[in-house]
Amino acid sequence: MAITPDGKIAYVVDEGSDNVTVIDTKTHSIVAIVPVEQTPVNLKISTSGKLTYVVCNNLVGTVFAIYIKTHSIIASILVGQSPSSVSFTPNGKIAYVTNLNNSVTIIDVPTHFVIVKTHSVIANVQVGTAPLNNAITPDGKLVFVTNSGKNSVSVIDTKTHAVIATIQVDLPPGFVVFTPDGKLAYVTASPPF
Repeated sequence: MAITPDGKIAYVVDEGSDNVTVIDTKTHSIVAIVPVEQTPVNLKISTSGKLTYVVCNNLVGTVFAIYIKTHSIIASILVGQSPSSVSFTPNGKIAYVTNLNNSVTIIDVPTHFVIVKTHSVIANVQVGTAPLNNAITPDGKLVFVTNSGKNSVSVIDTKTHAVIATIQVDLPPGFVVFTPDGKLAYVTASPPF
């Protein structure tokens, strides 16, 4: 679930029906249902607050961009196999999508909003095994990707779109967050089942 920056609208993924439900937070009523035709598993509102990016976990991974003003899909972006999460640089120009096929897809995001029929994929970066999530440092210079398959975190440089470091951790990592000054990263980890 994600709430628009003004707090007026909530977007919720509904895996069972392959829809995104749009809720008015003041009246608690459904204002729209957006069919995405694939299994939606995650979503996030862009830094500009004008788009919602819906990650659909399918063998042919897709991210749908929904224009918040009209609750309509304006772009369908092919990414890697079975994507699971999306994050945005602080300036809102780039999105990073983690994919189960050991990659991160980097997408160019429109910042001066004009309805765009397609968003362009800038690069696909190979990371560790079974990446789950990613987070971007507050300064927008690095992306940390949690790789659950090899108990590691890949670090991507946002200028070069290359992995510049791999950090080993003791258990499969899940999520990563940064302190506001960006000096420390905290990574959740849990033992395998």
